Amino acid sequence: MKKYARSIVTSLLAFGLVAYFYPGFSYNNNYYTLLFSGAIFALLTIFVKPILKILSLPFNLITFGFFSFFINIIILYGISYFVHDFKIVGFHFSGYNLSGFLLPAYDLTQLISALVASVIIGIFSTFLHWIFK
Repeated sequence: MKKYARSIVTSLLAFGLVAYFYPGFSYNNNYYTLLFSGAIFALLTIFVKPILKILSLPFNLITFGFFSFFINIIILYGISYFVHDFKIVGFHFSGYNLSGFLLPAYDLTQLISALVASVIIGIFSTFLHWIFK
């Protein structure tokens, strides 16, 4: 039971942090919608994601685990379908320059925005699982 509670809390925190700081998520500044979407994400991550991982095991083996990001994208699109105020949107990345290291400006589509959000949620979730262990 502690394991499920910890997974719910870490998934909820990771989703909330990404939704608050990442411009690819739109929730109309309604924190109830953000909390509800995060709770659905946490529950889907706990109960549906293991089933999807088992079903996509051949693809994960072929792509060396990269396909697991697409499972998170499927979950994110499911949330945006069921929660009407939560949307995944494309946005314009204005670029970044640090001591000669240049990331050029880029317009992210909705799919690429969901992929970036999936990677960031995975990193935050892993980090929070490690902290709360």
